[in-house]
Amino acid sequence: MSESDQWHNTSWLGVARRRLESPPALLLLLPLLVGIFLSGSVSLGWGVVALVGVALVALLVMLPRGRVTHVIVLLLLVAVGYLAAQSAESRATEEALGDNALHRSAKERIERFAKDDDSYAVVEAMVVGRRERITSELRSDYALTGFAHILAVSGLHLGIVMTLFGWLFYPLGIVHRGHRVRSVGVVVLVWLYVAMTGGSPSTMRAAVMLSVLMLARGTGMSHLPTNSILITIALLLLYDATLVDNLSFRLSVAAVLGIVLWALPLVDAVYRRRLPCRRLLSTLVVGGVASIWVLPLISYTFGNLPLMSILVTPFIMLLVYAILALGMLLLFLPDVVAEVVYGVVERIAMLHNAVVSRAADTPGFVLYATLNGYEVVAIYIGFVLFSFVVKVWSEKKYLTLLDDEPEYRLQFVDTQ
Repeated sequence: MSESDQWHNTSWLGVARRRLESPPALLLLLPLLVGIFLSGSVSLGWGVVALVGVALVALLVMLPRGRVTHVIVLLLLVAVGYLAAQSAESRATEEALGDNALHRSAKERIERFAKDDDSYAVVEAMVVGRRERITSELRSDYALTGFAHILAVSGLHLGIVMTLFGWLFYPLGIVHRGHRVRSVGVVVLVWLYVAMTGGSPSTMRAAVMLSVLMLARGTGMSHLPTNSILITIALLLLYDATLVDNLSFRLSVAAVLGIVLWALPLVDAVYRRRLPCRRLLSTLVVGGVASIWVLPLISYTFGNLPLMSILVTPFIMLLVYAILALGMLLLFLPDVVAEVVYGVVERIAMLHNAVVSRAADTPGFVLYATLNGYEVVAIYIGFVLFSFVVKVWSEKKYLTLLDDEPEYRLQFVDTQ
């Protein structure tokens, strides 16, 4: 290997260039978003947009492949996003799975053992997806402290459920192709949880994104999880462009992207370094990262920025894991055992509510600051750029270490 090739592979510029050689799916998503936003501010007829699309396709066919054709493809995607937004205005898509048998069974089972109203309301919200029993005072405490998203089943809850079921099927990893069986099993159980919560549209959309992620990792495509998620988001927006204005969709997307870009690499690092209490640490990482990624949206929507909630989040996430795990276990236990288990769940929920209420009453816990749309976008761009820089740095460090072992280095380069 020549010295120039070695520089290209191990320098910051070389590693970053290799990371950018394959166009990311973000180039598919951004033009669609531009088209969707244009539909709300620019009024064009279907005929005009269709004619523009035909002209762009004609240019795409006639011109040789190059940067001009790349621009044409991006413009075509803008047109597709515009048409998708126009068609979505007259289509009702907010249809849930409804009051299915699994949902009714879970609701009746929890209601049978309920004693404390506030605890029951929180358990019912997380496990069954029903929030009608949450009092206005309790709802206000959760909103003030930045934990309101915990009461609405979203990508955060599905990520936790995915982690719990991943532990359940962990022994399959030692079997030949067992990781594939584990991925399929986790996806099936995640969708059972979606049905148990009543299958709201926001929950199903988050389940679609996480299913793509889990199946991609299980089939050996773990190096492309971000592209898989972004393509899934693009398809969902093509189906219903009005999702851009849906808070639940935004929270789910933020939580899932946080899990993909930050949590999964951190969890992999925890297991590679064989740190003590690996499963506990991975639990805290997934929940904590998802909570951090939804903070800008919480400030933009509710007008407060609970920065101190980051300190309380690890403990809150442990309680959420316990409530979800034991709450789902209730469905499969005989009544005598289930009553005892629910007593434990109820006490955990009481502690959960007490921590949130105490935080809401603590001076200085909440910073009353409303981020505008540009600031929120800038923060998320910063999150993504930080992820990219860390990825480049880690790969550069790995390639630099391989310099001491040329034969391993050649094997690594040949696989790229």
